[in-house]
Amino acid sequence: MRCLELFGLWGFILAFTFGNVSTRYENIRAAMVEEANIIRTVILRVETFPDSVQVGLREDVKKYLQTRIDYFEYAEDSEKFNKSKQDAVEIGKRLWMRTVDASHLPDLSFTAATMMTTLSAMYDVGTRRDAMLSSGIPGPISYMLFFIAIVISFVGGFTSPVLKTKEWVVITGFIFLACLIIYITLDLARPMRGFIRPEVEQQKIVQLQELL
Repeated sequence: MRCLELFGLWGFILAFTFGNVSTRYENIRAAMVEEANIIRTVILRVETFPDSVQVGLREDVKKYLQTRIDYFEYAEDSEKFNKSKQDAVEIGKRLWMRTVDASHLPDLSFTAATMMTTLSAMYDVGTRRDAMLSSGIPGPISYMLFFIAIVISFVGGFTSPVLKTKEWVVITGFIFLACLIIYITLDLARPMRGFIRPEVEQQKIVQLQELL
């Protein structure tokens, strides 16, 4: 009975954790698609400015897009990762100031105001995406999953009347499957460094380079 109760507790915690992780993973994918769409809108709105303004804006948008690509690609290289984040902030400020300066030019106030609205949306979704990509499963929950799985294995083994070969096979199989399920759950919570990554959504951002 105790073993069954522990099984139920472990299953509840695992289901709760996996549900939260999978939901957050889908939210990350949605945020990346949203960011790609907004950056595309920014690129298209650059075309509405005269050539004298358009050249500088286009160059900065191109650099900003590259920093967003590098942010995902260099997640395991802390130096390049931090540089891409800092560059995105600096280029974002420069884009904003170029747009503000353009708003003072004749007949460009509305165009610049529209551009600033789109830039604000781009920065907001970028920040939201970064926050979701950087977060993961709280440490105590991860440790609890492993701890309860090990406890269940010991309780199941020592409470068996006779530990024959098949009991050890069952216990070993449970430990293996438990660790595999936990690993997949933890990997899903690390979309920037794990094996399960939103590559399709990232490609939508990379493909925007063709517009520039």
